Amino acid sequence: MIIVEFMETCVTLAIYNKNKSPNILKVKKIEIPSLNIGEESLNLVSDKLKQYLLKNSIRSKKAYVNIKTSKSIMKLVELPKMSEKYLSNTAKSSYQAYFPIDIEKFRVDYRVVHSTETFTKVLFAAIPSEISSASLKVMQKAGIKPIFMDLYQECICREVANHCKESVAVIINFQNAINIILMKHGFITFIRTMPLKDYHTNNYAFQRFMDSMCVRLDIAFIIGKLKWVEGYFLMNNTRVTLCDEFWSLRGLIE
Repeated sequence: MIIVEFMETCVTLAIYNKNKSPNILKVKKIEIPSLNIGEESLNLVSDKLKQYLLKNSIRSKKAYVNIKTSKSIMKLVELPKMSEKYLSNTAKSSYQAYFPIDIEKFRVDYRVVHSTETFTKVLFAAIPSEISSASLKVMQKAGIKPIFMDLYQECICREVANHCKESVAVIINFQNAINIILMKHGFITFIRTMPLKDYHTNNYAFQRFMDSMCVRLDIAFIIGKLKWVEGYFLMNNTRVTLCDEFWSLRGLIE
């Protein structure tokens, strides 16, 4: 299986084999100007991916695709319990109500993150169509067939949910924002995006926010370099696991 992760300024490719240890066999990172790039840059990135697959004799062309961009929008909504078919119809007809955007210019999806006998928590995600289209073009030109595209920055949360039943915080670092996801017993309970316009201001804002939640966290997974976030958790006796990328977290929790 190939894992292709599109980020703000790079495309990273990993070869994943669940039958071997470690699961991630090879990793290749390709720097790009941005995900919103022209045809010439798309060809350059796809050629590098293709060359890497050929050079390393990688026959598998099926890929799990993850798109991580600070331009994505997410909203966690609690809905009454309903059938899967009715939920699908309700979700698709409610996109505009949840996202104050031009839906025609976005790729929108939803996923059930928790369900009980009385309610269902649904995570809606939207990313600009130009970004998802650029990602698909790169893979098409490289001869890679996406079998699953994940629009959610929280794809790693589902990996955490499968293995960690404690109270967990997942902090994802982007160029101009961080995502804060809180989980308990394997379920997402809270999501928030915090802009990073000013380091000191948001350092204080992050501490104030976490203190206001009054939640004792057993472990914090931090994706990306966030020393001040790491310091906060260590100060509060929370176990910290630092990860550079999506799959490095998978390797640590499997």
